[in-house]
Amino acid sequence: MSMSEPVISIKDLRLEFSLSRVTNKASFRLGAPRKNAVGGRIVQDRKGARLVALDGVSFDIQDGDRVALIGHNGAGKTTLLRVLAGIYTPTSGTCEVHGRRSCLFSVGLGLNGEASLRENARLALLLYGLSHKEAEEKINDILEFAELTEFSHIPLHACSNGMKTRLGFAVATSVSPDVLLVDEVLGAGDVSFAVRAQARLSALFEEARALVLSAHSYQILQRFCNKALWLEKGSVREFGELNEVFRRYLDVMSDAEARERDAAEPIEG
Repeated sequence: MSMSEPVISIKDLRLEFSLSRVTNKASFRLGAPRKNAVGGRIVQDRKGARLVALDGVSFDIQDGDRVALIGHNGAGKTTLLRVLAGIYTPTSGTCEVHGRRSCLFSVGLGLNGEASLRENARLALLLYGLSHKEAEEKINDILEFAELTEFSHIPLHACSNGMKTRLGFAVATSVSPDVLLVDEVLGAGDVSFAVRAQARLSALFEEARALVLSAHSYQILQRFCNKALWLEKGSVREFGELNEVFRRYLDVMSDAEARERDAAEPIEG
């Protein structure tokens, strides 16, 4: 890969999910999109009913970019992250991600409840592309960081949510990625662990060639990101410098809230 090429390149990406069962199909007019406040849009035509989760998404992320994903709930942020992670395959368009990816998504994603903590750590590292030797060299450090060494041979389903969170976090942050994808900064255990987790996460953010981060806290986004990708109903509304994009996003959100308040006020007369 040439250093001038983007680390992530998305071109006219579209992601649809087939809806085999749609409540009250008669409410859909053939060929016409049904608009939703969140979650993309539902369309029905001769091919059937489909949820269009992402539509016409295009952007490039360069080496050194730290990109904040912003938009209301259901705008497509988590869906886009899962496309970038390779979990979802685009319906059309292209998604190119160069280098090793590491994902910090929902707790327990991809973990096997019947396997032990040690076995889960090993499997996750192999899925990240490490060799068996490389994985074995990391497992003890992972268990120690997660404060789970003495529980390493018990099955995952017998663990508390806090233990599962710490294991998932320790595994995901044990590999230095080229591309780091984060869907919310995970809460991971008690205060002492959270402090160590934050330090480890900050180091990963610095080391990665590219970061894509979804978080509700603007303080977190401002601390780590230099650009923002604003998604609205599954499409890119704006992509650019963080503070400028976020300021326009807040203006639009404020205007929308004001209209909702005006509509809710009773008419006196």
